[in-house]
Amino acid sequence: MKKCRYSLIFLFGILFLLLSCSKDDGGIVIRHITARTETGNVLRIPISVSFSEDCSFSITYWEQGHKEKAVTTPDIHTSGAQGEVTLNFLKGATDYYFQVHVIEGPSSKEYSFTTQEVPIDVPTYSLSTDNLGGRLDGYVLQWEASVPGYITFCDMQGNVVWYEKFPDAIRTAVYDPASRSILLMTGFMDEGNYYRLCSRIVRIDLDGNILLNWTPSDRTVRYPHHDFKVMPDGNLIFVNNSVREFDLRSIGGTAAHKVWGDGFTIISTDGVVQRKWDCFDTLDPIAANEYINTVKMADDFIHANSVNWDSNGDLYMTFNRLSELWKIDKSTGKVIYRVGPHGNVSLAEADMASGLHCAEPLSPDRILCFDNGKTSGHSRAIIYQVDPTAMTAKATLSVRLPQELSSSDRSNVQFLEDKQLLFFGSTQGRASIVCDLSGNILWTLKRVGISYRSYYYPRTIFGAGI
Repeated sequence: MKKCRYSLIFLFGILFLLLSCSKDDGGIVIRHITARTETGNVLRIPISVSFSEDCSFSITYWEQGHKEKAVTTPDIHTSGAQGEVTLNFLKGATDYYFQVHVIEGPSSKEYSFTTQEVPIDVPTYSLSTDNLGGRLDGYVLQWEASVPGYITFCDMQGNVVWYEKFPDAIRTAVYDPASRSILLMTGFMDEGNYYRLCSRIVRIDLDGNILLNWTPSDRTVRYPHHDFKVMPDGNLIFVNNSVREFDLRSIGGTAAHKVWGDGFTIISTDGVVQRKWDCFDTLDPIAANEYINTVKMADDFIHANSVNWDSNGDLYMTFNRLSELWKIDKSTGKVIYRVGPHGNVSLAEADMASGLHCAEPLSPDRILCFDNGKTSGHSRAIIYQVDPTAMTAKATLSVRLPQELSSSDRSNVQFLEDKQLLFFGSTQGRASIVCDLSGNILWTLKRVGISYRSYYYPRTIFGAGI
């Protein structure tokens, strides 16, 4: 025989749900459930549950009227018969239901709560085109390059469903599904190329817990910028500046002039550097007069902006000043090829990029990139197929954006799950865009502020049912 008492209290913007139960016939009892709004974030609802003994449990939750899209959290293991899980990916001012499930045990009654309005300073998005017909049901990650900085996920209708506020501008961010965490760089370093360099390296989970908070330094990575990812082995990889001194008196510099080149650093999560690589063994600033012929260019020699890897572990980087894509041997660090106007592979003029960002290897030697189209005014998605034996390359896909949605710098492109759609993050176009492979615009989400890139993630990678 089980007797239960339920009460629902809403007070000062915090939601409390209290449950007391007793059970006479043995087994695990769900004794108390407390739901509240997290302080400072109205779209995170922590649920605390107490039991008669230690156990594992999960929570299923759904928007009212949409139980077919119910989310089930990962299993939580209690300590001292207490456990807590935070509900994420909620819309503001919306009614939800949830239910607690003991693994191999009882389930609670269904309970409801209503989220608060999203604060007015959180970025908002407007859906200006939607001809997808419900074909996609994921989330878009964007961030705010102003102060304070915000990271947001929104759904395909533009509703913000997750946000986090930071005191500094967000420079770059990416979601790592394996750890359910977001990697980001914030702020501006007051040194050298301050407009590119960040002041903090941060990793945060979906519940708002800071997992990593570094200041760039010689011990870790000195000048990180543009790109920060988790590699398959769990190590972190950064694009970073590398500074060396060269005699630039011939172009008005000094005998020991600092040249800001680029490379990458691989580092473990506990701060141990695993590998460093830079461009100077490939390009000599003194010999490469077409790249550095004024002192000003020494401040930003080739302007790297992305690093990535293929299934063999070889690395790819894009360089905006050069409009080039490089492939780097994973073992030796040797540059295998350079695709672009000054590269070392044969490439048709029509396939040359004008500003290049965001290397996305689809397979070894087949790489999707964002061509800024600085000379044409039209950005495009381009796939480079490279034959490293013949040292030839060609564009096997070229999908152009209209001028009003193009971006002459920054930005990114990715294939979506079915490989029949492209997703663009257009910085200067202030939009996220989905189009088909013929370039027909199917979906456009507009924003007011600047986001260096934006990324689409299917719901399935966030956990069961999200």
